[in-house]
Amino acid sequence: MGGRMGDFNAPAIERRNMDKYAGVLGLSADQKEVAESLLEGYEQQTRELRESMRTKMEEIRDKARDTGDMSVWGEMREIGEKAQADRKKLDASLMTDLKSILSPEQEDRWPVFERAQRRDQSLRRGFVSGERVNLFELVDRSELEPAQKQALDPILGEYDVELDRALQARNTAYESAFGQFGRMFGGEGGPDMEKAQEAMNKGREAAFRVRDVNRRFARQIGEAMPEDKRPGFENAFLRESFPEVYRPTQAGRSIEAALGLADLTTEQKESVAALQESYNRSLETVNAKMREAIEKQESEATVAGMMQRFGRGGQGEDPMGDIRRERRELGDTTVESLKKILTSEQAERLPTAEDRGGQGGQIRGGEDAPAPRRRNRPAQDPT
Repeated sequence: MGGRMGDFNAPAIERRNMDKYAGVLGLSADQKEVAESLLEGYEQQTRELRESMRTKMEEIRDKARDTGDMSVWGEMREIGEKAQADRKKLDASLMTDLKSILSPEQEDRWPVFERAQRRDQSLRRGFVSGERVNLFELVDRSELEPAQKQALDPILGEYDVELDRALQARNTAYESAFGQFGRMFGGEGGPDMEKAQEAMNKGREAAFRVRDVNRRFARQIGEAMPEDKRPGFENAFLRESFPEVYRPTQAGRSIEAALGLADLTTEQKESVAALQESYNRSLETVNAKMREAIEKQESEATVAGMMQRFGRGGQGEDPMGDIRRERRELGDTTVESLKKILTSEQAERLPTAEDRGGQGGQIRGGEDAPAPRRRNRPAQDPT
């Protein structure tokens, strides 16, 4: 499967979400204080569990390195499986303890809390494009009026239930697949490629179901939104679904910086604005190709292909190499055109690839250098 591996060790409850959960359950100040105390104890126990597993894993790696006996990797799988089982017990115990402090009326809200908790914990585990998107968060960021947001409640209520059903099925498929991978690749005689591919296919099908729920409800939400809010929501969904495609580009940043120069003439502003429109239009054509290529990779990925790639240290032929090259060339040409509009002194004030703190000096134009995590910097608009 394509995409990035999610966090399979995410805590059952993260401290940053406590206020939200307290609101969902209607906790009093005293109840919230008890809940935070329970969470503190849980966090300590999970830290100790992780440290114990890490120590044991290091011992096995040392043993394999010193003796050359690769059969010890089976022990690593067993340790991982036990740690996972112990972690599930801790998660279940925390939930039981939290539920015990609720009133009967608050217990009626428990299923809503469980779905929110499961969504926050496991949605990030997605592998395919669009699988990790949280539509609740996108709606919250859409800056809707209270009445406008309330009008979406029926759709979001259906989404909540359907997504949770798909997430539970996907999580089960993922756990089964990774468990089978561990047994297949850790046993004697080498991996069973047929069974490995079968497990991978089942996990991918479950992932696609989560993705499809997100896409279906994103359409419904967009159609139900006020017209002035709809484009922003749809663009945000596209960016969240394909973060690799819609990260900021060097050319886009340069154009934005140029438009912000205080000494631009009226003619220059018009020329830069026209260049921006042309660049965004051409960029979206290239981005559409990249989205299609990514989805093709996700649909056709095989265990054998993954093993071959990992066997090369993660290197190998990039199936999107031509598209990336086209995007870099578009960016380079656009920056060159921009500099022709500006004076040399104005051009010197444009951001450089190195300003990003990335690898701009290594990748021409910086168009495909890994984007750093920065607050308050919007991603490249898909439109």
